[in-house]
Amino acid sequence: MTTSAGVSKNKFLAKMASGMNKPNGLTVILPEQAESFTENLPIEKFHGIGRVTALKMRELGIHTGADLEQRSEAELVQQFGKIGRFYYGIARREDDRSVQANRIRKSVGADASFAEDLRALLRRYRKGRDIMIQELELIAQTLHQRLMAGIRQ
Repeated sequence: MTTSAGVSKNKFLAKMASGMNKPNGLTVILPEQAESFTENLPIEKFHGIGRVTALKMRELGIHTGADLEQRSEAELVQQFGKIGRFYYGIARREDDRSVQANRIRKSVGADASFAEDLRALLRRYRKGRDIMIQELELIAQTLHQRLMAGIRQ
């Protein structure tokens, strides 16, 4: 299973770090690296700033984290509403939101890795299709068990 993780001094920076070495990497942003990281980051790369907001920021001359950091909290609230307070904080590497360890699961899956590509089995053996169906049925059973376990919790 591949996974990416980010580690830093707060939730915002950890989230930014988690997106850096996808699909299978660990990124650490140390406290002493945080300032240069956010200052050099293009505004559209900031977690929580979508395409439309990034466009509006660019129209206001905000292209990087350094540009965002130059704006006052009052100015950002005037331009973006109450979310402007969040933008003000993240530009300064401030984020006191807590991490929610228990949250609603968004997906459930099951998979398997095989020593031999199942498509090769289809080409080599007459019963390759039967083998593939058997393996898919096992994966489906695993998924079903996981779904049922999640429903009971």
